[in-house]
Amino acid sequence: MRIRTLPCVVFLSLICHGIPAAEWVSKVTRNSPTYHAMRREILSHQKPSANNKSSYDRILPGLYLGDRETARNIHRLSDVTHVLSIIDPIKKIKGVVWKGIELRDSPGQHVLEHFDAAFTFIDSAKGAVYVHCKAGISRSATFVIGYLMWKFDVSYKEAYRFVQAKRPQISPNPGFEAQLRYYETRKK
Repeated sequence: MRIRTLPCVVFLSLICHGIPAAEWVSKVTRNSPTYHAMRREILSHQKPSANNKSSYDRILPGLYLGDRETARNIHRLSDVTHVLSIIDPIKKIKGVVWKGIELRDSPGQHVLEHFDAAFTFIDSAKGAVYVHCKAGISRSATFVIGYLMWKFDVSYKEAYRFVQAKRPQISPNPGFEAQLRYYETRKK
């Protein structure tokens, strides 16, 4: 797994406020230095690594994106306390808070109606959140991209590029992409 370093100001802010790294995303407010540092990183448009085919990737401190197999063995990620499953329900693991959203990877599926509940779940987690679907490519990537758009007030293109830099294999299906673009116009 590739781990990318965050700007120094992010870690300084976390240390100064005494916030554990796994909880920082939900504590960030729009006026904080941490928010602005993370937003700048999202907007910097890093190029994706062509060699990364990991079963999961860290998108932000406290936010992972990946596949169903990793969710079944979630204790591989010791800081994960919450799992958002965008697929058929899987067997829950003791000590982990689960939220399931049943969606097929089909362009006709409506994802926007699930965004509020999913984003609230991610944002209210007291530890790290693992978001997954079957392969961590379309459904779960759609939710993570949408979350970044919502949390950091960035465009679809900016959020997509940021997530793709962390997990190059993402590819929301055309219907999900269209809904994310529509969501971008709604939140303005």
